[in-house]
Amino acid sequence: MAGDYTKYNLAAEPAFFRHINEANIGYDFSKIFSINAGILPSHIGIESAIAKDNWNISRSMLAENTPYYETGVKFNYTPNEKWLFSMLLINGWQNIKDYNSSKAVGTQIQFKPNDKLLINSSTFFGNERPDSVRQIRLFHNFYLSYAIQPKIKLAFLLDAGAEQKITKDGYNSWMGAAILLQYLPAKNLNIAGRVEYYMDKENTIVTSYPAGKLSVAGFAFNIDYSLSKNLLLRNEARLLNSANNIFENKNITSRTNFCLLSCVSLSF
Repeated sequence: MAGDYTKYNLAAEPAFFRHINEANIGYDFSKIFSINAGILPSHIGIESAIAKDNWNISRSMLAENTPYYETGVKFNYTPNEKWLFSMLLINGWQNIKDYNSSKAVGTQIQFKPNDKLLINSSTFFGNERPDSVRQIRLFHNFYLSYAIQPKIKLAFLLDAGAEQKITKDGYNSWMGAAILLQYLPAKNLNIAGRVEYYMDKENTIVTSYPAGKLSVAGFAFNIDYSLSKNLLLRNEARLLNSANNIFENKNITSRTNFCLLSCVSLSF
């Protein structure tokens, strides 16, 4: 694994691990109990680090500000085809190397009553600051996906989190929500749209903007064409609109940011 994903998502990891997307082992104790250990895909969110598997080229602001991977142990309980229960003991919020003495705990519950509907609830609880500071982070991720028709799919995403203030007097909070719609008019054609909103006014997760400024709505429209089974041509238009002038272009700040994205996805 290489490129911008590695540059921005694994910059804090030891050099040896920066090119590893996933490395874990699993064992089935029985048909209903299993365990996985190692570098795991995140149990949070519907979007993954593998771009071709997502409905849009760009990830939502929710996905970009939650883990794509985690390191630890995941215990799974699947009593039947409809339910999945998981509990995790992990190094932290998108960490391979642990940077404090604390471990984080995660949970995941999935309910799939039929082939059309999937409901997911994931949580995270842990300290993401140095031991000398120690601020507990609480987070909940909810999403559902529903096949309205065989060619039309809908997804709803909701994130909410809180972290102790340095003074331990109360919590800083953030939240995000998104609606995704996918239409498959032909076997080799995919059309998708996304509406989203993200707010982190205390800079708890997003630290690159002035305090009190991050309140952003986003819109994305995607058209994908499969040239073959392994080759995908993708195009997207994306607009972000902020309540404040947080975007910068040639030393000029603005409330809006518009971009056109194109890529070719080759998979083996």
